[in-house]
Amino acid sequence: MHLNLATIAVILISAQEASAHVRFILSYGNKNPKVKGRAIGHLDQFAPKSYGSAQYPAQWDVAVFSDPTVPSCCESPYQHIKRKYVAQGCGTTLQSIADYYTKTVPNQFSPPRFKTMQDVMWRHRNYQWFQKPGISPAGYLQTKVLAARQAAQGLMAAATPGGWVEITTYQVNDDGGGPFRCRIDESGTGSHFGTWINPVKNPPGAQKWYSVNSATNGKSSVIRVNIPKNVKCRGAYGKYKGVCILRCENFAKNGPFGGCVPFNIVYPTPKPKPVTPTVTPVKPTLPPTKTPVRPPVRPPVKSPVKPPVDPTAKPPVNPQTQESTASPTSPAGTPTPAPTSASESASTDSIEVPTPSTIDTAAPQPTPDYGDAGFDVGGDNAPEGSYGGGTDKEIDSNTESITNTTTPDTDTPAENSDTTTTEAKKRDTLRRRAGSAFLLD
Repeated sequence: MHLNLATIAVILISAQEASAHVRFILSYGNKNPKVKGRAIGHLDQFAPKSYGSAQYPAQWDVAVFSDPTVPSCCESPYQHIKRKYVAQGCGTTLQSIADYYTKTVPNQFSPPRFKTMQDVMWRHRNYQWFQKPGISPAGYLQTKVLAARQAAQGLMAAATPGGWVEITTYQVNDDGGGPFRCRIDESGTGSHFGTWINPVKNPPGAQKWYSVNSATNGKSSVIRVNIPKNVKCRGAYGKYKGVCILRCENFAKNGPFGGCVPFNIVYPTPKPKPVTPTVTPVKPTLPPTKTPVRPPVRPPVKSPVKPPVDPTAKPPVNPQTQESTASPTSPAGTPTPAPTSASESASTDSIEVPTPSTIDTAAPQPTPDYGDAGFDVGGDNAPEGSYGGGTDKEIDSNTESITNTTTPDTDTPAENSDTTTTEAKKRDTLRRRAGSAFLLD
């Protein structure tokens, strides 16, 4: 289920909050770089360009690998709950969270009383839902379902064992920079990612700065990951029988941000081994043995008298007993065997082709597997920004108290407003916080 885009645009057009900061746009592999794949959950309808600092549509399809999706702060009732790193799966997006709550609790997620107050609606969704921990498995990106959909559309990067896969990224704002680290799930389900792989190409950025790099905002970069030669991709989606999932993420404390990319390994066809014919020895057949017949006895014959021998004469040559020194000749038409390339044979024989395993897309998404990111994904979380100009909002699950300091027609802050001045100072202070990318106008 997906929200109607026109409806979202009307409701969220004034949103000024940032929560996810890099988009994965395309993927392709060394087998055929012209064949383009997509990231899990990518929305093609939003071109990679600047949409301002609003969550919609700038960050609507970016994967976040922590729970909750947006760090809780400020007026959220969940500030005291520690944020967790999600080690397996392909994370969540604002789209996947909105889909889940729209399906399960539509009136709570989008209260009818906020229908005419766009900024308040957006603020309510963030503090009460996008910042809510304990995300249901159904709220995560449904990796198997989305990978099967891409396979049906032919959107699958193609690589070879020992080859590479590249991902084109688009940095939305500050903490969407590099470097990235990646893992491969050989099962093709997104639930069994292995050891870390350092890409050979990475977007600009530094781990010590937690991937904060404002210089590359609004720019595209490339992540290239070398695929191990002994990779055993065995996921089967339609005509693709060697699918793996590649997950890459940066070091943003408000993230990590990144995405998952399915790719298909094209294994070489093993050459048939030469067949050695089996020769059965045949015993020779001997002719039957006959009893020898004695010749009749003849009377002795006197030997003729030999003439005297000439010592200077050469002995006669018998042509029947003369030996030949010529080499034997192969029978006509016998082919000469071609030499075998040892390196070519070894390279094919050394690659083990795994048995494909058909993926059950109807199986539910597994329970989130929390782990250790190596840094505090809940530390130094920047407070969320203001919404709709000078709106000061206090909200909890039961009561709402709104003080709106903007004029209803122009949405311009009222003159001499103390609330507006206080809010502006607060925003300026938050902009200066290290690692904060939540207040970008």
